[in-house]
Amino acid sequence: MKHYYLGIAGGVVAIVLLLVAPAGAETWGGTEVVDNGNKTGQYSSLALDTEGFPHISYNDESDCYLRYASWNGTGWTTAVVDSGGDVGFYTSLAFDSSGYPHISYYDNTKKDLKYAFLNGTGWETATVDSDDNVGGIISSLALDLEGFPHISYCDTTNTALKYAFRNGTVWETATVDSDDNLGGAPSLALDSDGFPHISYIDNTKHDLKYASWNGTGWETATVDNDGDVGGYGTSLALDPERLPPTSVIMIIRTVP
Repeated sequence: MKHYYLGIAGGVVAIVLLLVAPAGAETWGGTEVVDNGNKTGQYSSLALDTEGFPHISYNDESDCYLRYASWNGTGWTTAVVDSGGDVGFYTSLAFDSSGYPHISYYDNTKKDLKYAFLNGTGWETATVDSDDNVGGIISSLALDLEGFPHISYCDTTNTALKYAFRNGTVWETATVDSDDNLGGAPSLALDSDGFPHISYIDNTKHDLKYASWNGTGWETATVDNDGDVGGYGTSLALDPERLPPTSVIMIIRTVP
């Protein structure tokens, strides 16, 4: 079995293959160059399709594009997803049940949160939220069982945590938590009812926080306030049954 780990080296997108032997011994399989264009690979996000093949969304700093790379079993193919301005920052990639990729990302020109998906023949893009400076400092995308996108992200102007979802026809947005300087490095997961759960950072108190939708409103809680915790990124996962908050597993990821 192969496990794929994403990395950036020398200004190119590279992928590290971890080969797991049957006995459980792990050996590193080296790296592969995915895109050797000039200054590619920042703000990358990795997801696996139903066959276990890796796919990556990332920023092309030279051309200021959002790009997408996919492994077809024998080689890598790359494509430009959005070339409308300085785009492709803080990407988050997910696949729907039909195997089509969806990406949330930041438009650094307009300071907007954007979204793109492959409709089977080509890429479609949309502006999710253009209210002030939104979507920077990481966005997190998840798809519900019907394939509709949900995104957690930061409102930099108002220093708040926000949430957006597409209800089938239009995007709806909401402020989750606006108590002081909040919303850093959010991570989103959906439970079995389709309710969102978000881990994030309180940048003022340097605390790790958690928010969940209970069906009628948002509930927030401080997970850890012992020192400077949760910085540089959070990662949230629900258990295999996608159960509600009582069974949430919180993983803190800190990157120096």
